[in-house]
Amino acid sequence: MPEIVICIPVWDNLRFTLVSTQQIFQTTPGDYALLVVDNGSEDDTPRFLRDMEAQHPDKFFTITNPENYGYPRALNQGIAWGIEHGCEYSLCLNNDIIITDASWLECLISPLREDRRQLVGARLIDFNELARFNGEIIPYLEGWALAFHKQFLEDVGRFDEEYSPGWFEDVDLSYRAVKAGYRLTQGASFEWQHRGTQRAGPLWHLGGQTGYGRLDSVGILKRNQAYFAEKFGLEKSERTWLD
Repeated sequence: MPEIVICIPVWDNLRFTLVSTQQIFQTTPGDYALLVVDNGSEDDTPRFLRDMEAQHPDKFFTITNPENYGYPRALNQGIAWGIEHGCEYSLCLNNDIIITDASWLECLISPLREDRRQLVGARLIDFNELARFNGEIIPYLEGWALAFHKQFLEDVGRFDEEYSPGWFEDVDLSYRAVKAGYRLTQGASFEWQHRGTQRAGPLWHLGGQTGYGRLDSVGILKRNQAYFAEKFGLEKSERTWLD
């Protein structure tokens, strides 16, 4: 059984999936299974995934959804697959990433080998006005790269699918983790020089270029921000850049 499941939800945009999956196989050592959850892609993604399964039958796996179930639900499907197949760790990953160093996976998993009561990510955010509630900004780990031990699921739970198709599920998960006594840990080597950068460390994020542009991003963010506030009995800030 693999030690780690790397779960990547996708929705069309084959060019990103092709680069990210092939880079993982070409550069990344470790005992992992690469699981792609296809959220109803209508481009050549399904064909590419079938080819990858044929080429890497012991390493590459897919879940195919008939439509876009959203990012949180797709991740939960991948996490459930990992538990079913005996994986110790789950790594949730976007497909719009570039690997610059083969150490990226170990940078995210190694803290969990020392202390399971952590949520580990590539970027800790403590300046986003969207996450200001009760007058204070809630720190969180960005959801494009998040790792945790299987015990996390019992102590904290999985992603809240009410945030589908996406946005703010990472704030929610981070907030619940802290409330459950977990630490938010930015993986080693992931150093961010300033707030505006999207590129630093052994894994680069290309900034959410995988399909959200087709959605009403502002409307979804406002709705999910309001849902978060109601869920935890918090008051959101009077103004954000969405207003």
